[in-house]
Amino acid sequence: TLLPFVTAAGECVRVFVILRSPKHAPAGLEFTVTLEAPSAARSDSLQSLANYYVVTKTGYLDDNSYAEVMRAFADLWEQQHPGLWCYILADQLNCHKKPEIVEEMALRHIFTVLFAPNTSYFVQPLDGHVF
Repeated sequence: TLLPFVTAAGECVRVFVILRSPKHAPAGLEFTVTLEAPSAARSDSLQSLANYYVVTKTGYLDDNSYAEVMRAFADLWEQQHPGLWCYILADQLNCHKKPEIVEEMALRHIFTVLFAPNTSYFVQPLDGHVF
């Protein structure tokens, strides 16, 4: 899963990559990951920003990995844009709506705006640039 955080001005703040762990991997296993950008992608800019990796059993976000990603993003946002509020556009994935993380991010002035149900296939603004 590729999860880019991009400002309205087009600045790429950070790209998170969520990877699936190897099957039957014991907890705490370390492994090497090699990623290659597609030839159509601007690999120089993508590879320099895709430096935060999260590993889950499925390769998709879950409650814990989403909280980890959001905290890492919030730390970076506050460092790069002190005092500036942030609005995140997201689909209706359950982890995007968890009250604990929504409240934690709101205290840091990071707010999630959810797309209407069943609309993400045509309103997610970055899908057209990645896929």
